[in-house]
Amino acid sequence: HICSTFYTIIIGSDNNKLYFYEVESITDEDKKETQEQTHLYCVDMKTEQVTDLGYFPEEFDLEFSMGLFVYSGELYYQAIGGRLMKTDMQFKNPTEIFSWDDGEFGYWFYDTSTDELFFNISNAGNNTGSVYVWRNGIAEKIELPHEDILTFTLTESEIYYSTYDPIYYGISKNPGNPEEVYDYSGGKVYRTSRTDPSQSELVYDCADEYVICSGVTNYCVFNNNLFFDEKEIIRENIAGVEYTYFSSARTLNKIRIDLATGEMERICFD
Repeated sequence: HICSTFYTIIIGSDNNKLYFYEVESITDEDKKETQEQTHLYCVDMKTEQVTDLGYFPEEFDLEFSMGLFVYSGELYYQAIGGRLMKTDMQFKNPTEIFSWDDGEFGYWFYDTSTDELFFNISNAGNNTGSVYVWRNGIAEKIELPHEDILTFTLTESEIYYSTYDPIYYGISKNPGNPEEVYDYSGGKVYRTSRTDPSQSELVYDCADEYVICSGVTNYCVFNNNLFFDEKEIIRENIAGVEYTYFSSARTLNKIRIDLATGEMERICFD
């Protein structure tokens, strides 16, 4: 067999060990069949010894590149068919945490002080989504003041979230598969209490000024400050057709918003 590594992804540390996995492409000797496998390792951060923990079993149906994190001796991952799972580090006791019929698994946060896992499921095609919490072995939807949740982030006491409120920007230039380009959040961020999420307030609105999140980036909140990538809105005319896309790769700038005063700071990397 011929084995090559696509890439390596770090999925966190637990008990002073750093866990990561490699997605490998394995081709048989006659080069007629190639399959991808996920290979798990850990590094002892004191001794720097690397331990091979083996491959994800095929029957686990691991969603491509969706090993999520390790905590308290258990590995959390997403399985094919819309299933959030966990297992021990010997791959012997897979347990389903949550399943869904449509949409995609979005962002997740594990609060180690309360032993709660928060995550969201969203469907950009239907502009629908919800936030869930898994605690005491039970997953339940968080009844927020708004429906159709696009994305969210978490602090110790609050949930910050955005609804589907799309602003249209144009057509992407994906070769052979152009798509409509939106800021699905509408530039708005709401805040509610984790203990009583029945009421919320609009804490930020930058509609048509900044694109605060996209399919691959999200915002975060620290010390009542909102942080997000500054995305350029780039338009190119090709053969008389205007194409649009968002980019944060050219400058890597970050934006900080003080949610108490509204003060804006651009954080630049030279």
